[in-house]
Amino acid sequence: MSTSASERGVTLVELAVVLTIMAIVLGWAVPAMAQWVHNIRASALAGAFLSDLQLARSEAIRRGAPAVLCARAGPVCGEGGWESGWLLFADTNDNARLDPGEETIREASAPPHGWRFRGNSPVARYVAYHPLGQTKMVNGAFQAGTLTLCPGSAGGGVAYKIVINSHGRPRLERGPSGSCD
Repeated sequence: MSTSASERGVTLVELAVVLTIMAIVLGWAVPAMAQWVHNIRASALAGAFLSDLQLARSEAIRRGAPAVLCARAGPVCGEGGWESGWLLFADTNDNARLDPGEETIREASAPPHGWRFRGNSPVARYVAYHPLGQTKMVNGAFQAGTLTLCPGSAGGGVAYKIVINSHGRPRLERGPSGSCD
């Protein structure tokens, strides 16, 4: 009996070799893909926060009145950390607290569980923009600082710093997650 080339199958050894090679390639690719997805999430979250800072600045200029982006714990603005989410509102009485009658412009939910998002002392609880687009604290001092977004316990990846200069202009810096310590 003769068989043509198109009728031949694969041997068990050939199949085992191909499966072994596929397992090795997947062993390398899956962790790299997970890290890539993790980095994309961090980039999107940092970009969303930067966008909300820019919105707060433009709203203060447009309205001719203060606008505040604050960390929130539940419905309370200025309490808790940025890990709980944030709130943007028109601060008509310039106290950096959401009071009855003040308009909420935007709300953002918390980052994924385990992620750290903290600001240094001047921006630990809020960022207040005034009609000229500058940041000022409730006591009238200029407000500048750095907020750091660090990856969760999923490990590795990149960290993002949102730096607000003395004129209120925010910028995004990217660095290794080791800068979170």
